[in-house]
Amino acid sequence: MNGTINDFLELKDKEFNDLRNSIIMELKNKYKKPNTDSFIELAQYNNFIYNIADETVIWTSCPKSIKTT
Repeated sequence: MNGTINDFLELKDKEFNDLRNSIIMELKNKYKKPNTDSFIELAQYNNFIYNIADETVIWTSCPKSIKTT
């Protein structure tokens, strides 16, 4: 195999991370960060942004393999 699988996986990992970072930037522009010092509110905001980005990458990268019931 000569490392081709690892090379492929590294490439895919970089592509998915780049896509995720792009989506995060778009979401942060769309949903502005709350103007607060509250750790809880900021954590909720970040969780919201990152969860949507993660789900979008998953649905974008493998929509046929995910079945809805």
